Amino acid sequence: MLTDEEISEFVLKQKPKNTLTKTKSDVGIVTRWLSETLPAVNRDLENIPPAQLNSFLSSTCKIFADDAKIYTTVTSRQDQEDLQKDLDNLCQWSSDWLLKFNIQKCKVVSFGNVSSQYNYVMNEDTGGASALSSEDSEKDLGILFTHKLNFEKHINSTVNKVNKIFGLLRRKFTYMDKSLFLILYKALIRSHLNYGNLIYYPTTKKCKQLVENVQRGATRLVPELKGLSYAERIKALNLPSLEYRRKRFVMIQVYRLIHKKDHENMSTFFNFAGNSGTRGHSLKLHKPKAQNLYGSTLLATGL
Repeated sequence: MLTDEEISEFVLKQKPKNTLTKTKSDVGIVTRWLSETLPAVNRDLENIPPAQLNSFLSSTCKIFADDAKIYTTVTSRQDQEDLQKDLDNLCQWSSDWLLKFNIQKCKVVSFGNVSSQYNYVMNEDTGGASALSSEDSEKDLGILFTHKLNFEKHINSTVNKVNKIFGLLRRKFTYMDKSLFLILYKALIRSHLNYGNLIYYPTTKKCKQLVENVQRGATRLVPELKGLSYAERIKALNLPSLEYRRKRFVMIQVYRLIHKKDHENMSTFFNFAGNSGTRGHSLKLHKPKAQNLYGSTLLATGL
């Protein structure tokens, strides 16, 4: 627990900002405000507020910066009611710690073939409750997730974004050689395509072609490569195809999972094949068949 003396010492050590100065009266105001506003809250520095969330929630809660997400698998009415109880507890926690949720930005997204018919609400400071809107997609850390877990919408959005950048480069640069093109392309175009490609990995021929066409069109900016095929242009620029880069990223990630260089559990994605009676090696992998996700509900909230 932080004592009033420790709080006073902390405030006095802070550097003044602009023309404001710290006085003993300022310290008294801050100390009195903390003691009156947070009487029942544990102010132990070892207990970081977000770390306490999963201790009183039956669902899983993840926090990144000022965004919070709570999710669970919903297969019955009881699961929906349990999720609503977690929402009530989350609202109480935010009120205790003075970290108010922006209810207008809070949404409900249901993943799977079964749509949620339950109306989730969040409690307001005034004592009322606001119903959360139900959406079919949500952007998380720049990746657009749809209720069918189909990333075609995200791929289209990303391709449209980089095509605008591509058009800007074509209008603004009257001279373009190979070295200048590589600098601009890698920094302004390919970086957008690389971001999160392990998640939105294109699986259909249509999406693969859509992404590859970005690099195919960009390499035509270099006048000295005019008349060459796409394969010849990327060879002259020493650029691998985008499909090759995605496969390479996947192989690197698999290596990191196998050798426990990441915090993720390998069994979540695949297992070792073991002794199958055929020729192979000890690191041969067995990937389980994918199953349809049934009624998983995600609540995306904003602090």
